[in-house]
Amino acid sequence: MRVYYPFPGTSNEIATYDEIYVESWEQALKECQMRSEEGGHERALQVKTLQNFRSELGVLMKQYPNEHTAKAISLIHPTLDHYETFAQNFVAMMESPVDTSMMWGSEYKERASALSRITKWLETIGHKLRASNDYYGNITDLEKVKGDTVEVNKEIVILWLNIIMTFRSQEPGTADNVDNDESAWEALSKIYNEAYQTIDEAVGRIEKVAEMAKRQARAMKEITMLQRYVSLGSSQGQATLPCNTLPVAENHRFFGRQNILREIEAHLTPADTNSRLSSIALYGLGGIGKTQIALAYAYQKLEHLDAVFWISAEDAYSVQLSFSRVAVDALKLPNAHAQAYQENMLLVRQWLQNTPAKWLLVFDNVDSHDVLDNCWPVSKHGAVLVTTRDEVIATLPIDTGLEVSEFDVEDGADFLLHMAPKRRRTAGEREAALGVAGELGGLPLALNQMAALINARNCTIADFGAMYAKHEHRLHKQRKSGWKYLGYEHGLDTVWELSFENLGEEARSCLGVLSFFAADLIPSDVFRTTTSAELPERLRFCEDELRHVSHFFKFLR
Repeated sequence: MRVYYPFPGTSNEIATYDEIYVESWEQALKECQMRSEEGGHERALQVKTLQNFRSELGVLMKQYPNEHTAKAISLIHPTLDHYETFAQNFVAMMESPVDTSMMWGSEYKERASALSRITKWLETIGHKLRASNDYYGNITDLEKVKGDTVEVNKEIVILWLNIIMTFRSQEPGTADNVDNDESAWEALSKIYNEAYQTIDEAVGRIEKVAEMAKRQARAMKEITMLQRYVSLGSSQGQATLPCNTLPVAENHRFFGRQNILREIEAHLTPADTNSRLSSIALYGLGGIGKTQIALAYAYQKLEHLDAVFWISAEDAYSVQLSFSRVAVDALKLPNAHAQAYQENMLLVRQWLQNTPAKWLLVFDNVDSHDVLDNCWPVSKHGAVLVTTRDEVIATLPIDTGLEVSEFDVEDGADFLLHMAPKRRRTAGEREAALGVAGELGGLPLALNQMAALINARNCTIADFGAMYAKHEHRLHKQRKSGWKYLGYEHGLDTVWELSFENLGEEARSCLGVLSFFAADLIPSDVFRTTTSAELPERLRFCEDELRHVSHFFKFLR
């Protein structure tokens, strides 16, 4: 596509968008050249690559031996790859060659007086570039984001130029002059805030383009799957029934949770083949017992249903494997073939839609709605049970959600005694069990893991309680025979790691603040602010009310 050339001093010559973007970029570089101090531009252009930049940082570490500056320089390294990837994306999408070496040169000149504030700026912008780099993988039409990509690169170069000009009077090896000049920092901070806002808005637009491209790709995939679905034809009347794909044997030591099982049954009523498709999600902390409840319910229904299928839903690949097992091993559908995962999933969905049989489908450990998008059954009857750590999953297309909470102290003590039959029994052990259950917060996984230790040591509950008080963290990592739930691979230490790994960097920062408060009744006003100057860089997201409320409520779930 060609448009009229918009730059001052030019005729209405016809130009491509790409030429416009290149001209805009070159003008930004010329501005840097004109404002650079004598000799500075030539030195900057010698630093052309990420490797050059890293080498120069090593030199700077020797030039600035004081601990504060050396630490600030060392913190630069983790974010450099985001800048390099963004620059590579920028060069790759342009039809004409562009030179990005000024970005590395400008940043190097600024680093000659690196301070912690500048490091934080680099880190914050680096986080934005990392997000942008992630989005590029979903974008098929890069023309839609070229303008914003050029804008981001311009802002980076011009920002570092202003930093250079602010620091140009600094003597080598010292930082006191500029560091103590609040008026200089105020002016520089204003420039940074404006640049960050422009970059933030540009990355936001890139994100929207990526999301639209992702939706279009998903729609095309659904159309393709529908075409394949139709071509497979009908396989009704040829399935092997009754059948199931439950992953482990029934847990005969399953304890309690009868009220939850009754609520599941009341909502699903899967035996009623004339009712609509019913679905419910169990949500709660990792290790709270969601999978065990789902297994207990599935085994209860085996005698009443024609088919019970278990789908491991950690990711799309696990889902496809589970559906293939249903098609090939359980239903034994004639058109099903090993390794034909997509076709097998379509065959099972078709069977669920058209069969008069009574069925229950369990999706275990769902972390994202995306996992369910391509495999949710389209049927006028049947039942779906979902387990998830995320309360948000318990929304459409799922009918409702049911929270699974910790055992109260009484039930926790009973569960501990139930799971530790090899303990040395003593008078008053229930009181000791109440104490241990209280210490463990009623978390079933923790109680089960500690019961396995009690069985292995053949000790009393009271003796174990005393040992736990001294060696809490070490005991969390110990594994003894019988500690593991059937079908659940994580221990007490790793289940918490999983929960934290799912948090983004902004949510982690939010959690860092929350950790200073008592657990209950934390006011949301803690995360509200009217002035960005009051916030460290990692909490700048609090300026956006929707973003900080979103992170705050993650922890309420």
